[in-house]
Amino acid sequence: MRKSIFCAARFYTSFQCSSRCVYCDIHRAAEYRRFRTLEASEAETLLRQIRDLGCIYLDFTGGEPTRNPDLPRLLSSALGLGFETEVTTNGLRGADAAACSCASRASIFNISLDTLNRERYRQIRGVDGLGAVLQCVEAVTALRRKRRMTPPKLMSVVSGRNAEDIPDLLRFAQEKKIELYLNLEFVYGGWREEENARFDGEELLRYTFLPNAVVPLHFIELHRDVLRGENVLCGSNRHILTFAPDGSLLLPCYPARRRVWLPWKGDLQETLSSAEFQEAERQSGKMEECRACAFTPYYGFSYYHLDKYFFLEGFSNCLNRLKQYYLIPLGIENACDGSSRRHLRELLLLLRGLPESGGIGGQLYQARKRADGLYYTDIYRKPLTQEQYEKERLAHSCLDLPRMPHHFALELEFRIYRMALICLTKESCGELLSKSVEFLLRWWKVCVAINMNVIVNFDLDTDRIWLTEILDKMERLAVSNGWTLPRRPTELQTERKL
Repeated sequence: MRKSIFCAARFYTSFQCSSRCVYCDIHRAAEYRRFRTLEASEAETLLRQIRDLGCIYLDFTGGEPTRNPDLPRLLSSALGLGFETEVTTNGLRGADAAACSCASRASIFNISLDTLNRERYRQIRGVDGLGAVLQCVEAVTALRRKRRMTPPKLMSVVSGRNAEDIPDLLRFAQEKKIELYLNLEFVYGGWREEENARFDGEELLRYTFLPNAVVPLHFIELHRDVLRGENVLCGSNRHILTFAPDGSLLLPCYPARRRVWLPWKGDLQETLSSAEFQEAERQSGKMEECRACAFTPYYGFSYYHLDKYFFLEGFSNCLNRLKQYYLIPLGIENACDGSSRRHLRELLLLLRGLPESGGIGGQLYQARKRADGLYYTDIYRKPLTQEQYEKERLAHSCLDLPRMPHHFALELEFRIYRMALICLTKESCGELLSKSVEFLLRWWKVCVAINMNVIVNFDLDTDRIWLTEILDKMERLAVSNGWTLPRRPTELQTERKL
């Protein structure tokens, strides 16, 4: 397990912005006006060096990223280098050619939309631009569908200012057949102190299972913990690098009160080897102000520390895949009920009891070898054999650890749900998938309860029996249709006593 694994970069392609959002300081702070913008060829050199570090995800951000005229070219270059790219626009350029050019090249394209109320939009965003944003939504959605690309997402920054507008935004997203991503307003550096902005993020849980709603459970848990005064591991300069329009590297992070921009002089490895960067890496997440920070872009990759955020992010991703690729296309809106909300509450309680893994220096977790030759951890329920530990020690991220619930969830999706969508009638497929959300929830609970060192707060046997019965039906269906059977996980094979 390496000390630092750089997986993502945030590239501020422009600090210029046509919005004046109440929750953003870019248009207020004078420091952002002094940066030059890299020439396209210079920026492409930087992108190659970022890719050479092992980064696979590149977030082109701002300001308003489309204000950089070279962004379409940079997106094409990033695609050629193997990056997954993401762009979030304020949409104020409407349907103009520049915005559409970027939308046609980005892997993920988001449009910011906090409300459908024109006056409230002006109050939040500081400009009268709702009409232009709606034009952007229409144009970009049509363009990406025509090119068989994933439709754009609506990105809504949720606070007390606009919480009452979420139902209208969700109906709008459902009409357009696109996703609405509900992202809590960032908490950092004294922001969000206005009375009308206060909002209990756990209220968003009610939207978790609704069609077209994307609720990032790991971010909601992060905000909850930060507001309770708990410290959480930050990915800034450990897994995520942040670059200014001139290529300089931001230290220690965007939300910090005292920021330093480390110049890029054409050699990124040289920059990362500097004493300034090494110190910023050591201090990541450990400064006093880190305790009051929930700047979610630095917590979006929870794969490098085995904790509750990893399990919640994995569950959210699998749930949203189910909704986006199976339930919504089939028109299944009753795949969850009151029991799903109960299972979610039980999962959250279970994960909140997960011990700290003790992972330090880039380790996914900390293990101790004892005289019996076994490896003991605080986070796993049972010790690991030498062979098990050696396999896990070589894991690049938590995604590679064998006993994690996402493995079976994805296998079930591709071997059963995907084949059902291809081969069965809509009615038969709908009957099969109507239990998919509950299956996902129960499976996550059972897998965590059996493998991890947690207090089980639900009837484990009841969940295991229910999962086994549903899985038996799926396997009979697979055999009758000649599909490849998914491997039944050991957690559902034999009786286990905790």
